[in-house]
Amino acid sequence: MSNIDNYQQDIIFYKSAGSTNTQILAWLEDHGVSTSERTLERRLQAWGCRRKTNAPTSEIPISRVQHLFQVDLLSDSDITAKIAEAYTASYSQPRTNS
Repeated sequence: MSNIDNYQQDIIFYKSAGSTNTQILAWLEDHGVSTSERTLERRLQAWGCRRKTNAPTSEIPISRVQHLFQVDLLSDSDITAKIAEAYTASYSQPRTNS
């Protein structure tokens, strides 16, 4: 049986894309990971994932994903990591009052 931590980047990506905990738990089950919702919540908190995100799913341009897959030849996991990294960086920036 796999460990939830092996899917950290995927889970963060799905959560930031608006997936519910129930949807993520079902996805984990499909990948051989059986865990409770409370464990998922603790991991999300430990990984710095907020309950509410500011990024709607439409902010990820399909063309960007297509480019990463077709041109850069990245795997699904690598694409997930790249996009999660970009969103983590953009939403971690301190806000300034202009």
